[in-house]
Amino acid sequence: MMSHRSRNLVIIGVSSNFDLVELACEIRESDGSHRYSIAGFLDDDPRKQGQFFRGHPVLGVIDSANGCPGDFFFVNAIGNVKGVASRDRIVERAGVPEERFATLVHPRAHVSASSRLGPGAVVLAGATIGSDAQLDGFCDVMHNAIVSHGCSIGKFAFLAAGAALGGGVVVGECTFIGLNASVREGVRIGKRAIVGQGAVVIHDVPDNTTVAGSPARIIHPTRTHDEAT
Repeated sequence: MMSHRSRNLVIIGVSSNFDLVELACEIRESDGSHRYSIAGFLDDDPRKQGQFFRGHPVLGVIDSANGCPGDFFFVNAIGNVKGVASRDRIVERAGVPEERFATLVHPRAHVSASSRLGPGAVVLAGATIGSDAQLDGFCDVMHNAIVSHGCSIGKFAFLAAGAALGGGVVVGECTFIGLNASVREGVRIGKRAIVGQGAVVIHDVPDNTTVAGSPARIIHPTRTHDEAT
């Protein structure tokens, strides 16, 4: 019988969404030799310091990540529409190498053997990653989202639950795809763009642009945030 070694996982960001807590309790690395045990959270909110959430402590602020033991792994939980444009800065502030970020895939997600997931990527239950798709580091694919064959998803992108990308779609870095949005095959969505909930995207979307509607239209430049909370 194979023994299971536990790896300590630190979650960056505390919110009302504890999907990553539950995911870490269910996931096992593909070789079956490791499970993740949650060591705690890092969060900049002073009101959360020293508190416990779902039974796990807040260990400190984000900048303290590089002071954690060397065998700790990390995952970024900050990813809502307000925070996605700042996800790259959050990981940079953590100050630890990319290889210390865990890649978490729910056992009830389908990930093609020919796809590639970068460090820090998260794929939740019911999601599908098609053949030859590439997800760069720190992408999040939420429940029941679909990334079809040949898609390319840039670093720090976030696909909300039910989002569906046709074949060959390209999504830029730090871009947010909203709940149940759909993107036609071959469309390119730029960096730090926002695709609104339920949008139907049939044309390319420029960088730093927010689109919404069916068919999706530009409604305003993307509003950026200096700090994600």
